[in-house]
Amino acid sequence: MPDPLKHIFIITVLFTLCVLVTEPALGKSADLAGSWYTSSPAALRAELQGYLDNAGSVKIDGKCIGFLAPHAGLRFSGPVAAYTYSAAAAQHPDTVVIVGFSHRRYFPGISVFTDRAFITPLGAALTDEELSQELIAYDARIKDFPAAFESENSIEMEIPFVQTAMKDARIVLIVFGDQSLENTRLMAEALYDVLRHRTGYMIIGSTDMSHYLTYEQANKRDGETIKLIETFDPDLLYSASLRNRHALLCGYGATCATMMACRKLGADRVNILKYANSGDTSGVKDRVVGYLSAAFVISENNSAEQAAVKDKKGREKKEHAMLNREQRKTLLKT
Repeated sequence: MPDPLKHIFIITVLFTLCVLVTEPALGKSADLAGSWYTSSPAALRAELQGYLDNAGSVKIDGKCIGFLAPHAGLRFSGPVAAYTYSAAAAQHPDTVVIVGFSHRRYFPGISVFTDRAFITPLGAALTDEELSQELIAYDARIKDFPAAFESENSIEMEIPFVQTAMKDARIVLIVFGDQSLENTRLMAEALYDVLRHRTGYMIIGSTDMSHYLTYEQANKRDGETIKLIETFDPDLLYSASLRNRHALLCGYGATCATMMACRKLGADRVNILKYANSGDTSGVKDRVVGYLSAAFVISENNSAEQAAVKDKKGREKKEHAMLNREQRKTLLKT
C-alpha cells in the first residue's frame, strides 16, 4: 500500500475507533424481532401498514388522550392493535407514553426506560428523555431498572406500531414490576403531574384480556370485562381483576393506571374500538387469548381541572361508603 493511502487508512481507523469509544450507544436493541414478529424491515413495515389499512380511519368524537392496546405476537394481536394506532395517529401526538408490566421478572416498584432510543428493525424510536426523567424524579419507587425491558412484549410489541403510524413521535416506556393498587395509583398520579401542563401526549396501556379459554368462554368473559371498562371506573375494574385472580386482564395495573391518569387529565368516556381473540386471527379456537383496543376520550366541555375535582370527590364518596357508622363518627371527631 503506498504511503499516502496507508496514512489515510490509519487515520480513518483511528477516527472510527475514537467515535466508537467516545459516542455512547444509541439505545437498546429489540429482543423479540425474529420470533414475535419479523426481523425484516420491509416485511414488518408492510405487515403493520396492512393492519392499519384494514382498520381504516377510526373516527372518534372528542379528543383522545389514552388507549388500550394488546401485546401478543404480531400476527395474533396486530389486527386489533391497529385500531388503537389508527385512532392515535389521527391525534398527531409528539410523545407516546406506553405503560406495560413485567412478564418475566418481579421487582417491587415501577421502571422507566432511560436509554436514548429503542431500536427495532424499523430503526431507532427516540425517547422523550425529559419526560422520562420527570417521572423518575417524581417518587423513589419509580426508578431506572433496565432489566425490566429485556424481552418484555408488553412494551416491545407496541413500538413498531408507533414507528409506523406516528413516525415522528417520541416514546416514554414504563414497566410495572408489581401491579399493586399502591403502585397503580402512584403511576396515575405521576402521569397526571407530569402531563397536566403539556399538550401533544398520548398514553397507551398495554394489556391482553383472558388467557387460554375456549373461543366461546373467552367471548363471554371478555364481554363482561369490556362492560366493566366502559363504566370508566378503574377502582371497580381493579377490584374485579383481583377477585378473579387476574384472569380478566394480564395488565390490570397498567390498564387501571392508564384509566386513572386519563380521568384526571379530563377524559370522561370510553370508546371500544375493536375486540377479537386469537381464535379470530389464527383460526385455532380451543385455547385463545383476548385482545382489545379502546380509547379514553375528553368531551368538548370537560377539562383536566374539572376531571381532577370530580375524581377526588368520587374517591372520597367511595371511601366514605366503605366506612361503617362508628368509623364515620370517629372520623368526624378528629
